Amino acid sequence: MYSLGILLLEVGFWCPIGRIYQDCGSSDLKSFTDELKKRYVPTLSGRMGKAYTQIVSYCLEGKSGGIAGEGSSNGEEEYFIRMGSFLEEFERQVVVKIEGLVMA
Repeated sequence: MYSLGILLLEVGFWCPIGRIYQDCGSSDLKSFTDELKKRYVPTLSGRMGKAYTQIVSYCLEGKSGGIAGEGSSNGEEEYFIRMGSFLEEFERQVVVKIEGLVMA
């Protein structure tokens, strides 16, 4: 999901992530991601629109909803429940919004 956010950011700016990374000057992933969310994502709205910006922001958050389900006694069942919840949220936050952009 994070990688999708990076890809969409590249498309939105029509600029390779390597160049954006050099401009940020951050050496670790967390600082780089924070810089993207603070400095680059907000400017996407004027270029690509609000829905596109929301999609990128959601993807860069990279929240998987704890899919792994480690330490659970019902490991496999819990995994599928968490995966289902994650996929529903991903569809709502990303897929439906992308479909709306394509249809517009």
